[in-house]
Amino acid sequence: MTERTGATPERFVTSSVEAAPIARTRVSPGLRVDLIVPWAVVTVAVIAAAVLRAYGLGAVGFNSDEAVYAGQAAALAGNPEYAQFFAIFRAHPLLVQFLLSLVFQSGVSDTAARMVSVAFGVAAIPIIYLLGAQLFNRRVGAGAALILAILPYHISVTRQVLLDGPETTLFLLTMLLLARYVALDRVRYLYVAAFAAGLTFLAKETAILVLPVAVAFILMTPSVHLGWRRAVVALLAFVVALSPYPISIMISNASGTARQFLVWQLLRRPNHTFTFYAEILPTALGWLLLLAAIAGVVLAIRRASWQDRLLLAWIFVPLIFFQFWPVKGYQYLLPITPALIIVACRLIDVVPDRLAGWLAARRGMEPRRSATIGRSVAAVISVALVASIGVASLGNLGGGSATGSLAGTGGLPGGREAGTWIENHVPEGAAFMTIGPTLSNLIQFYGHRRSQGLSVSPNPLHRNPAYDPIINPDLAIRTLKLHYAAWDIWSAARSPHFDKVLMNYVKKYNGVLVYEQKAEVIDAGGKKQLETVIRIYSLQPFVEKKQA
Repeated sequence: MTERTGATPERFVTSSVEAAPIARTRVSPGLRVDLIVPWAVVTVAVIAAAVLRAYGLGAVGFNSDEAVYAGQAAALAGNPEYAQFFAIFRAHPLLVQFLLSLVFQSGVSDTAARMVSVAFGVAAIPIIYLLGAQLFNRRVGAGAALILAILPYHISVTRQVLLDGPETTLFLLTMLLLARYVALDRVRYLYVAAFAAGLTFLAKETAILVLPVAVAFILMTPSVHLGWRRAVVALLAFVVALSPYPISIMISNASGTARQFLVWQLLRRPNHTFTFYAEILPTALGWLLLLAAIAGVVLAIRRASWQDRLLLAWIFVPLIFFQFWPVKGYQYLLPITPALIIVACRLIDVVPDRLAGWLAARRGMEPRRSATIGRSVAAVISVALVASIGVASLGNLGGGSATGSLAGTGGLPGGREAGTWIENHVPEGAAFMTIGPTLSNLIQFYGHRRSQGLSVSPNPLHRNPAYDPIINPDLAIRTLKLHYAAWDIWSAARSPHFDKVLMNYVKKYNGVLVYEQKAEVIDAGGKKQLETVIRIYSLQPFVEKKQA
């Protein structure tokens, strides 16, 4: 297999962005408009993205996952208050936590941590524009940038300290570099794409899917010739990029911990039904965007250019993997969202020509009128799509969490306040018992007190290795190893059994309510209402019950 050298083959020139060489000639007014308008849209999109992601960023405290990642980062930064509760090496690589640790050098702040996620989210906007323009044209790129900027799904995840937002941006960057390599046949883009793929893995280990995506694309596209030398160098670039993680594990003698987490990940039980993603995608993307994306996928399958095959591999490889992977999550499909947006925008972009051609051929309409109708229909679809997404985004501003909310959908109202109360009013060395890890992580992050969850399984094959089970709660309470019981509305909604178990212990050991936190939550009907979200009880095992 030979490598391509020399001039770019004609079949790889796919976009007006790259097709025309830079010439020292006067730019025509029409070309200036073609350049200025898309970048103006991108500028507006970047501003909108920043505002929508940063507005009210610190109004609600962390959720459980955010507390864990920020706690790891604080431990990396050398803060002993967090190092005692949050092990540095857990289930995921540490790129995001490392970046957060740099921010935490001047102090731990949940809002500052979230700003790192916001930065990654905003950075995705110009990248998706460049990719859309590279694959098709500037109109597609600008439309994709605007939609991603205001999409509630992307906004929600990139407002939180989660790994999926940075993973998505780096995945998107990798696809842009790969597309540039194919379009221009410049090998440096291949090597930088491989390095970016390694960084994507460092953001979250599930991003290893970028490799089968690239392999599937190359196998589906015979016109893309990858010589063995290029393949070897690209693989080396990928390995070099991700090497800090395994090296740090070996240096820290954390190989055993890494193996425990690997076994746990492979043996985890299903946490949702098989139809989970089919149920959440209409809400996450909105029906209009989802339908446009499905139609765009059909169009891509029919046209099957290399651009289409890249997008199809990007969509279907992760989608199939996560569909059959037993553990499912609200934010897991975020990395394929840019591809869905691009195919949707590409579909809208071809509407004027396709509709005009159909009207002229089937209805005998004059070309000018049919072209006008085609452009008008595309404009109506575009406005309806953007308006529907924008209204949903504005409606979600400042939202907290539903009582039975999915992990990854938002912060937990009242958690920060309860943790602050614990830090200020509960003696050092006191320990808490909760329904599950959700509230325990918040107590340890904000309250700096040890906490364990009743729902943590004593079977090491069925629990997160980061959590210790309460083997004998009665003994722990009677020997004063557990002093408080903390109840929360979210864990109670998810685990009614352990909710009852906790409250039975509160009753059995004369629990006295010492703190109650109320906050606005979203009920099953989508309405906000004031609820008691957290209760803290002081356990008194040696106090006799009063006779009625």
